[in-house]
Amino acid sequence: MQQNKWQHCLQLIREYLPKDKELIPNDDAKWVYETWFAPVTCESYDDATGVLELVVPSKHVALYIEHYHMKLWKWAVRTAFGPTVKVYYRSSSVVPQKGHLSASPGQRLQFSVPNARERMEEELRRVVGADFRWLRCQGQNGSDICYDKIADWLTDNKGKGLLFVGPTGAGKSKMCCDILPAIIGGDDRQKIPVVAAREMRSRIDELKKARVVVIDGLGREDRKNYGNDDNTFLDLCDASVQGGPLLIVNTQLSTTPVHSKDFPLSIEERYGREVLDRLASVTTMALYTGDSLWS
Repeated sequence: MQQNKWQHCLQLIREYLPKDKELIPNDDAKWVYETWFAPVTCESYDDATGVLELVVPSKHVALYIEHYHMKLWKWAVRTAFGPTVKVYYRSSSVVPQKGHLSASPGQRLQFSVPNARERMEEELRRVVGADFRWLRCQGQNGSDICYDKIADWLTDNKGKGLLFVGPTGAGKSKMCCDILPAIIGGDDRQKIPVVAAREMRSRIDELKKARVVVIDGLGREDRKNYGNDDNTFLDLCDASVQGGPLLIVNTQLSTTPVHSKDFPLSIEERYGREVLDRLASVTTMALYTGDSLWS
């Protein structure tokens, strides 16, 4: 029954598209249908809840349909499934597959994401919008080109995490907290703890047991605990060195003692040489030194 309804929905769309001269002026209705609508399939429909679950080749397909054909899409789906239908999407291109996070105990997670740049662009469209910027910034050593470096890391992380260094407004939080967990975790992204640096102390036991941990805004937390220096981040780095969690960290702290307006303090000055050495051994660095995206 649900497949009959879905076929009715597609038939309505196929018949209407040639009439939409405003959006499809050059007789491209067949191409639009076969490219964007025909690949979408119906996975399930629940009469009781009105939930319709669709499978799309990528999230970009759903974004395109809803951006350019929302009126037609809403009309066809509601005509076929009823006025209270609720549509949910699942991408068939989610990488990695389920179970990818369950590495062996005592061994940091290794993964290789096919088409990593395309996956990043897909998630950037979802989080930022279609007019996102692919950040490029030449580092001092000539090797760090920000998003390209992250795409290379996703293609083969070599058992290392990621250290995203950049000034305020570099998009570090969106990349580390929203985009990378969706790519690495797929349907299991809820298993990746995403914590503000100030939360590390209260959640340290949980973080040490996770396969991947995201630390947002390293350097912003209060480092004093009852008057003593707090070594929580050192403990987390030690756990990673010993085969514990893969660390994804973003920070405005520099990796060198050279100060600037954007990087007024270094990781070594804030946490000590031990932390810097451990981070260097368990992460790959992506450096952004360009203009703030807020401007």
